[in-house]
Amino acid sequence: MTDPCQKAQWADDLLVQIQRYHRSLHTPLLNFALQSGPKADLCETFPAAAIVLVTEARTAAARALAEDVLSSRAGLARLAAVLDLPFWARRLPPEAFGATAPEAMRRRADDVAFGRRLAAAFPPRCARGAPWADMVMHARAVASDEFAVWMALHTADFDVVRTDVLGAFAWHSVNAQSPGAQHMGRRWRPRQSGFTAAQLAAEWLISLVLRAQKLSSHPAVAEKAPWRADGLEIHLLDTAERLVEEGRAMGNCIATYAARVALGRRALLSVRRGRNRIADVEVRLAPSGGPLLVSELKGPRNCRLPDADEDQILTTLDGAWRAGWIDGQLGGEKRITQRVWKRLLGPYLDTVQGANATIAGVPDDAGVGLAT
Repeated sequence: MTDPCQKAQWADDLLVQIQRYHRSLHTPLLNFALQSGPKADLCETFPAAAIVLVTEARTAAARALAEDVLSSRAGLARLAAVLDLPFWARRLPPEAFGATAPEAMRRRADDVAFGRRLAAAFPPRCARGAPWADMVMHARAVASDEFAVWMALHTADFDVVRTDVLGAFAWHSVNAQSPGAQHMGRRWRPRQSGFTAAQLAAEWLISLVLRAQKLSSHPAVAEKAPWRADGLEIHLLDTAERLVEEGRAMGNCIATYAARVALGRRALLSVRRGRNRIADVEVRLAPSGGPLLVSELKGPRNCRLPDADEDQILTTLDGAWRAGWIDGQLGGEKRITQRVWKRLLGPYLDTVQGANATIAGVPDDAGVGLAT
């Protein structure tokens, strides 16, 4: 390329392409691309391979062999094999990746059909640097190919913890004979919306935790009448059904706090004025057993409440706590034994082989769930 105008256009095009990658990769990729024409081309034709090389995610020997493949122009299929990447990964654009290529994105014998479906599921709009590929490959590890393809369309809705819970829920939805799937209500389906799947997963999780508590010799607490004062009613949201109903009525994700509530050191409350639900509140006790702590107080659709309503609610909550109404619900932790948790989730944990750290750990008073 000798024409100055062509060189300038080539440089502009290269910069535009590199800007599509995660910002931490801009300088390394530019230095990499300026070394040779094949390396510059790689930034456009096989983003995953370019990321693997600039982040040194393979052994020195593998990277040296990849350099030989590029200089000899032996082809992208050969390069993918050398870097232990599935050939379908070349179809994923730079926006699919974060600062690294997922370690889980390595070749598998059954990858071809999965890769075709995954590439077709990439959203038309994806935030720059969003770890789309990381989330999808993690979803595959904690559940299945089917769940990973579903997650490819919903990555903006979930973080890793929520994906872990959803993955466990999806796996048990398919493996209905496993212990953790007993008494499951509605199951995960590939055509479900992200909101519906999250609600159903929360319901499954709290049911699982309550069952584990019972097996660990923690019987369920009897239903408590609402606290009434100053024209307000405070209702305890202590079952999956009440949490899901509240989330739908208030337009929020309160049901995703399922397990932390079930474990007894926090409580979720619905504040109502007559028939109108005006706020949801999360409360907990101070570590020393001191005063009540309000973790969250939000109105419908997570909107902030007027100051007058907020003050009235806090005053009413303080009265309920001083009268022992709230304290009675938070009086003791409800630990689940490791033996019981493994009994319920053993088949699943054996299948995913350590990929799901969220579900593998026995829930404690901090909870495990879909909370953001």
